[in-house]
Parts: sequence; structure tokens; C-alpha cells
Amino acid sequence: VSRNQNRADKKLWTKNKDGNKIKIISAYNERDEAFRIIKDISNTKSRKSIPFNKFLILYRTNAQSRAIEDVLIKNGILYNIVGGVKFYDRKEVKDVLAYMRLIINPNDSISFDRIINFPIRGIGKTSISKIHDYLSSDNIIDSLKEIDQLKIGKKQLTALKEFRDMIKRYSIRSESEKPSIIMKDLLYDIKLKEFYLNQNTSESDERWSNIEECISGIVEYENNNENPTLSSYLEEVSLFTDIDSWNDNDDKVTMMTIHSSKGLEFDYVYIVGLEKGLFPIERMFEDENIEEERRLFYVALTRAQNEVSLSYAKSRRKFGSEPIPTFKSRFIDEIPDKLIDQKNNNKSINDSIYYNTNRNDECAIKVNQIISHKIFGKGKVENIEGTGSNSKITILFFNNTRKKLIYKYANLEVIK
Repeated sequence: VSRNQNRADKKLWTKNKDGNKIKIISAYNERDEAFRIIKDISNTKSRKSIPFNKFLILYRTNAQSRAIEDVLIKNGILYNIVGGVKFYDRKEVKDVLAYMRLIINPNDSISFDRIINFPIRGIGKTSISKIHDYLSSDNIIDSLKEIDQLKIGKKQLTALKEFRDMIKRYSIRSESEKPSIIMKDLLYDIKLKEFYLNQNTSESDERWSNIEECISGIVEYENNNENPTLSSYLEEVSLFTDIDSWNDNDDKVTMMTIHSSKGLEFDYVYIVGLEKGLFPIERMFEDENIEEERRLFYVALTRAQNEVSLSYAKSRRKFGSEPIPTFKSRFIDEIPDKLIDQKNNNKSINDSIYYNTNRNDECAIKVNQIISHKIFGKGKVENIEGTGSNSKITILFFNNTRKKLIYKYANLEVIK
């Protein structure tokens, strides 16, 4: 932070003894970054016999949490987001998911009510009530074939017809096209990007970033499944929200934006996404902005009491694009070499890509088998619920941690 020109000169000190050097985690992409962070957290937890609540993950923008949340959920690790809500619970993400659900299921009245006037089509609560009174069957979209007799205004009637035809069109496309293509076209048709960005607020910009990240998540899902469909993607999201409630425990990893972390301290802190354009965020007036970004980086670093790790990805998706090459943040290069754990820093990102694609075969695991998990190590299978790739497997690991995992995500290796 001493590189900033507009700051009061001060001497910093601490009563603490010299601590560990800063670890640098270099990853292939955002998914690999998330897995490496969770792997490091789990290793540290086991090695030092400390709870998950000693760990903090910090990110510059809310949208970055999606990849990390997915890895945490798939591995049965609970987490808490301070000063925000979980990715799939965010309003803008739930709105997009509601469009998907209505496309797949024309009987979904909850999704219909949520999105019929979003973005705004001039269809208010009174009109929605009249529409429900008019419906002749559970199939909302089919019931709207003949609506000229519906006693609502001409503008509302036209908007309703356009909405009906749009949902039917995408419903047909969903039977043969990739989910990401369908959703990108839908977002373009309803002009959702313009709806958010024309508001010219940081909140609306952030909401659109979350939607972009949602699309990237869909593309990631497509790349890890042989026959990706909109319906199966929604099943996966539903599974994510279910898994989160299975492993009931107060011991949780904490996550938050750097802005939310001021005044808080944790033993172990991970600062993610240290890439040019992401942290520091690049804006029009670079010289003025960079000092504020550097102050934020200083805030993030000083949240750590014992150890801090900095991570970056060498590529990252944006709005479902192919991975875009990224560059390490200047903030990492500004740290003196003597403060960096060079042994950790020199580790190649090609040493191992920890994650595998989702398994869609039958569950090959049996009760009482000894298995190995990439994060938690060896354990014994106690119980199996359900069949196939979505089987729920309860495992007591040798570090005395009990987890319930989904077979297709767990990537378990049978030891004996």
C-alpha cells in the first residue's frame, strides 16, 4: 500500500511473531482455482486439527462465488456468505432459473407468476389474478391459446401473447438445443442486459454479472455431461440446493466480498481471482482507481492472523464464452519476493487437475467399502441411499469427519 501516492505516511507494526510466508495458488481456470483452494483448506484443517470456521475466502465481486460454492457443495462442505446471499438464492439468478423452469414445465405457476412481469411488461397483480381465473387447465401456456376474451387492457393482452409465444418457441428448442444457446438467445430476446445496465448503478451491474456467471455455469455443466439438456441442468441446480441441507453442522467456511470484510479477522484467509481486470478491476480512470483497489487489497491481506493465500486462474469464462486467457494481478508482483513461499509458488499448475467430469454411470460403491476421496482422504462407506449416479453416499472418513456425498460428484476410488 506504500506505493499509493495519496496516503498518509505511517509505520505499520504487529506484536505477533513472524508468521508463515504468503502462498500463491496458480490454477488452470476458475473451477480448478476453486478446487485447489478447497483442497488446501481441507489439508490445513486435517493437519492442524482446526474447524472450518477458521477459514475465510475473499473475492472482489459477488459473481466469483459461484465456482467456489459449486465445489464446496459437491464435496459436502458447509459455508456461510456474510453480507450477501448464496449464488442460487440471488434474485437475478432465481429469475433466470424461473424462465428455464417454465420453458420445461408449462404447469409451473410459481415460475409464471415470478417472470410474467419481469422484465416489466405492464402486467400487474390485477391482470395476473384475472389470468389465473381464466386458465382452463394446469398447462398455463396451452390455456393461453385463446385469450382475446380475457378482460385486460390491449397493451397487456399483446404483451401476454408475445410472452406465451416466446415460451412455446423456447420450449420446442429445448428438446434439441444446448441449454447455453437457448438461454443466451432468451436473455437477448427479453433484453435483460439492457434492463440492468441501463440503470447505471453498481448494484444493477453486479446483478448482470451474476447472470453472466450463471451462463458460464451452464456451459461448464455442458462440458462435463455427455447429453446436456435444460431439464437435466435444472435437476443439477435442485440437487445443489438439496445437498446444502444434508450435512447439518455449525462448522462452516466463511465467504464474502472484500468490501464486507472490513473489521473482521480470521486465522486463514484466501484471496481469490487476483487477475488483471478482476482485481484490480479496471475502469476508465486507471490511475485514480488503482489506488483504491490497492487499498482494498491491503484490507484483504490484513484480515489474516496466521496465514494468507493468494490465488489466480490462467483462464476464465465470461458469459459462457470459451476460456479467455488471463494475466496475474500486478498486486502479486508488488509483494517482495522474500515474503512469498517460493516452494509453493513454483508448483506447476499442471501437477494435477483435481476435478473430474461428472459420472453418469451406475453407482459402483458398496456399504462397508474403504474408499479414497480427493479432499477428505480415506474413509468407510456407512450408507447408500437411492440408485444410479445420483446415489447419496454417507462416508465416515478416517479423520472422523462424516459426509453425505453424491456419487457422480464425489469421484471416489475404491481401496478395498
